[in-house]
Amino acid sequence: MTIYNNVKNVYLLLFLAFSIAVSTAAKLPLDGTANARHKQVRHGPRTLPNVIYILADDLGYGDLGCYGSDLNSTPNIDALAASV
Repeated sequence: MTIYNNVKNVYLLLFLAFSIAVSTAAKLPLDGTANARHKQVRHGPRTLPNVIYILADDLGYGDLGCYGSDLNSTPNIDALAASV
């Protein structure tokens, strides 16, 4: 093994340790209310968030009809933009 491989392995281990630490810390509450959060009772109907995910390759905002483009027909996105 060369020194380069040893350094690369050390950086890889540090990256993995940091990733595990960050992902674990992100799940822990900062105010110590982990148990209280599980005991909450929901009141009323459960509502889902309004999230729309549009996957488009090489589409800029100027390519949509709601921003004045005549090249592309985007009636559904235009209707969403008009409803906001």
